[in-house]
Amino acid sequence: MILTLALLGEAYNYNVAEEGRIELNNVYRRIGEIREEQANKPKVGPLPGPSAVSFSHLAAKQKILGALLVIQKEIECLDREAAAAK
Repeated sequence: MILTLALLGEAYNYNVAEEGRIELNNVYRRIGEIREEQANKPKVGPLPGPSAVSFSHLAAKQKILGALLVIQKEIECLDREAAAAK
């Protein structure tokens, strides 16, 4: 996925590392708002017992956080490579 993203960025003259930094900053800036939205959501569904939707949301959230960590590590690697090239 990262390689594809990097190749697309290169093809369209985007600095993928910089765009990634911008997006991470946007997410970090909105983290309070996102947490507030999550806190205001109902904790239970209309049926008794745990909701399948709540489990799927948790799995999706874990995948997104994992992808963000991978992107962050890629950005750090690109930064080190750029610093080494100077």
